[in-house]
Amino acid sequence: HVEPGNEVNRYYRFRLVGAQSESLYRFSILEHKLIIIGTDGYFVEPLRSVDYVFVHTGERYDFLLEPVTPEVANKTRSFLVLAEDMLNNEASISAKSSFSAVGVLRYGQGNPLLAEYENVLNAPSRKCTLQNMCLALNCPFKNYYSGKYINCIPVTQLRLLFPTPPEEIPADPVADQLFFDFALNGENNSPSVNGRNFVFPSGSLQTQLGQPLENKCTLGRTNCSAPQECVCSHVHELNNTNQTVQMVLSALDNRRDGGEHSVHFHGHSFHVIAIVYGEYDTDGNLMGPTRDIACDPADERCTAPGWKSAPIEPPTAAVSPWTVRKDTVVVPAGGYVIIRFRSTNPGWWLMHCHMDPDFVGGMAVLFNELRFAHPRPPLPLELLKCGSYRPFPIAASSLRSSYPGVEERLVQDKLRELSQLTCKMQQFHNYY
Repeated sequence: HVEPGNEVNRYYRFRLVGAQSESLYRFSILEHKLIIIGTDGYFVEPLRSVDYVFVHTGERYDFLLEPVTPEVANKTRSFLVLAEDMLNNEASISAKSSFSAVGVLRYGQGNPLLAEYENVLNAPSRKCTLQNMCLALNCPFKNYYSGKYINCIPVTQLRLLFPTPPEEIPADPVADQLFFDFALNGENNSPSVNGRNFVFPSGSLQTQLGQPLENKCTLGRTNCSAPQECVCSHVHELNNTNQTVQMVLSALDNRRDGGEHSVHFHGHSFHVIAIVYGEYDTDGNLMGPTRDIACDPADERCTAPGWKSAPIEPPTAAVSPWTVRKDTVVVPAGGYVIIRFRSTNPGWWLMHCHMDPDFVGGMAVLFNELRFAHPRPPLPLELLKCGSYRPFPIAASSLRSSYPGVEERLVQDKLRELSQLTCKMQQFHNYY
């Protein structure tokens, strides 16, 4: 509900959160324009007259609702709020809704009648024409099919409202450049980063500093001949304090229908300096991945992506105080995103696709940041650790009273299960 009275003369702030499990949503409010004022916790210069916002898993956008005129508000009290689940969203010509979540924005007090709801749900869709083009923010492709009459604005065109402090701006030139390919190139075409399916360590690395990391793998070319080479705890070290790190995040799937990925980085916000899309034909169909990044044809999983040699020139851009900052970014199908940040935050930080099936399937990489430059404080002696199970007398007593006659062995087995479950919950909390 919108407040009655002079509601058409005021603005309303909304916070749009991508809390879905895996789908890309196209959000809109019929007959209303949106003013984008923030993303992922950072205010941006207002982007006005936006018709659609694409929001992926983990992303957040703040917008102001441009009020309709009093004549429109009095004539049509209720307006459709629509979040369209986009089908085959890697190619613009096939960007269409397969399912929609709906709501109603209503001017004035009182509950609308059922007939009014039916009118809203059956209202015609937004009209985008050659004379009145619509505007969409954060499309997962460069352009809509020409017959859609929708212009796409990438997030790189957003500018911060308040400048980034000088000490937080990544320096130029780049000290460290890393390539990470998010694709279904893992074991049996499963979710992976650089062909590796991520497996969580058995213990908490934040609290068990001396524990060796079993089944660890690192960046570099591998043929995945042994299972542990590519089904592993994928770790990269960031050991230089205040170093400028540039990451090239790609989605060079070995299948044309691989789709985009929503990549989230814990422990950092980053500057988005470039978004490059795959190869499209004149009708807007995705034909293949970008030609800027090379994967050796013999390296089927693309375990070591990198820039192609000349004459291809990768996009470059210096980070300004106004360059947009995010912690989640959509990597387009067949394309890539370039991000930069400074290594100033000690700890273990996870980067992963925020789409649940991909994350659970192993599309993640773990960063150990500044473990030498910033020693961690000592842990409390009484802190329980994974693998250090000890019987708990109180818990055991409680179990025995609840289940009289149960063998001691079964009691201890149950306590061990509870201890292991607590360990897994602690471990998940530390990284996620």
